[in-house]
Amino acid sequence: MKVVLFLLVLWTQIPALQAQTTITSSGSGDWSQPSSWDRNRIPADNDIIVIQSRHVMTMSQPVALRNITLRVIGELSLADGKSLNLNSASVVNVISGGRISAKKQSDQSAIILGGAAKFRGGKVFNASWGPGILIGLAYATSTTGNIDQYGSGFIIGNLPSVWQDLKLYLTPDRHVQMVWVTSHETAARTFRIERSQQGQVWDIIGTIESAGNMSSQNIYNFVDNNPGYGLVYYRVRELDPDGVAKLSSVRSLRLDDVLEERLYPNPTRGAVRLSHKKVEGSSQLAVYNLQGQLVYSQVLPKGSISQALDLEKFSAGVYTLQVIHDDGSTSHHRLVKY
Repeated sequence: MKVVLFLLVLWTQIPALQAQTTITSSGSGDWSQPSSWDRNRIPADNDIIVIQSRHVMTMSQPVALRNITLRVIGELSLADGKSLNLNSASVVNVISGGRISAKKQSDQSAIILGGAAKFRGGKVFNASWGPGILIGLAYATSTTGNIDQYGSGFIIGNLPSVWQDLKLYLTPDRHVQMVWVTSHETAARTFRIERSQQGQVWDIIGTIESAGNMSSQNIYNFVDNNPGYGLVYYRVRELDPDGVAKLSSVRSLRLDDVLEERLYPNPTRGAVRLSHKKVEGSSQLAVYNLQGQLVYSQVLPKGSISQALDLEKFSAGVYTLQVIHDDGSTSHHRLVKY
């Protein structure tokens, strides 16, 4: 009974995984009206938001969202002084023929992504379009630029057909953002995101279903919230409906700027990794149970910046992980095994 109660309490402490839901414009209308959308609700965090061809969606109220993908096939029109504020894990994709516009040439009519301005109604995007109009093909992530810094917040122009290679970006909060682009998709596909700490053994860290049957550009976005440290490798495996697989090129990112130790995932079912500052001499790791008894210890390898632990044989419960560093300092981490 105690085990059941423990698991129930623990389960309430584990963040729920957020699955993306597609919500599509049902016609031209106001963004803030539920009737403007096929799900009879306004877009929410973690949505894939699609403004369909020939639909004009007017944003008459400021909107703030997290972890969304916005696909503009029709038109997104910002009312005077109204803004769309998105976090760094979001992405805006303007399909060929789609457009973003501002009803008045006001810099307060804006799209902000990860704190950076991507669109402002008073900025000139193209000499032939005039201020306040952006026409696809174009896309923006948190790392594509800032229009306030004399650049372009969007990447604009045609892209290679079928597949544009994988790109990695480090977000301001030290997450890894993966971006890849397709065009002229003829069938629904599944993209499987894979990560490796060594470049040999690959873990599946997420999947994304493709838009399918798109005659123009489509951008995909995935954010790894727990990339770890050191040299981290990524790739995307594209799975066609007939089972044929295609791999992207392997991309890597070095994440050595460790400011503090991290223990992840936590809570854990078994495997856990501790990222720490580089070991120059003799550092030791120890794990204690709630009774203060030592249940595991090891010397950290010289030169290492992370250490994996297998806690599968440990009983469910709460533990303290202690690191005695080579400089004499000590750190402690609360670790939950379920």
